[in-house]
Amino acid sequence: MEHRRPYGDLLGRSRTEEGWDRRLTTDVEEALAGQDRRVRNVVEAVVSRSVAVGSEGVALMGSTARGRRTPISDIDFLVVGSRPGLDDLPMEIDIRALHRDEVLRRVRSGDEYLQWALRFGCIVHDTGVLRQAAQAVLRTGSWPDAERKRGHAQTLLGLATRILGSGDREAAEESVRACLTALVHWILLANQVFPLSRDELSDQILELGSFDLAAALHRSIHSEPDLDELETMLRLVRHAIELTPGRAGRAALPNAA
Repeated sequence: MEHRRPYGDLLGRSRTEEGWDRRLTTDVEEALAGQDRRVRNVVEAVVSRSVAVGSEGVALMGSTARGRRTPISDIDFLVVGSRPGLDDLPMEIDIRALHRDEVLRRVRSGDEYLQWALRFGCIVHDTGVLRQAAQAVLRTGSWPDAERKRGHAQTLLGLATRILGSGDREAAEESVRACLTALVHWILLANQVFPLSRDELSDQILELGSFDLAAALHRSIHSEPDLDELETMLRLVRHAIELTPGRAGRAALPNAA
């Protein structure tokens, strides 16, 4: 049976020490429940090694934290402190290691990655810095900058266009998927919806009424689109980026390439 976390935004649990302690206990259970043995072993190894090198916080991120792994999923972690050794571990692992001062500075500025960790990640180790960061988000009400994601999508569009022109289908698929992901992040954030894991983005953008974007992103994850299909996806991205956000900061939603 597919493992799904039963709750959404968890920032509120940082309001009290008891609530945060409950989150730590629950998140550790959620991080491991329903995962296959290889994933469980990697999560346990990364956490124990991070603690051993003095890391102040560890959060399991992305599709693994949300119980929505796909064939293209890595195992993603945020580590506050030193990066542990990973060379002997058997799976693809992506660790972003940040100093505590950088975490607190960036989270106050609305950094999407760090807010994702606090809102939806599995906090599997914390000496207090991640709770402090979560409280800062609650206190300031900061929200990620949607226009930054729009700019990122524009950059990725140029890169994907060049790679597609090379005829390398696998590289083009990866670059188009990244471009679509950034675009959907932009539209969701501009509509005050916090993006979840990559495999959930199609459902989120569909709820806002964009069938074409939802279908394109889903296919880029779960299928192997050919070069013509990838070009169609890029036309959809170009069309979306050219649209001007409407009133109240609500991004326009394309439904035609």
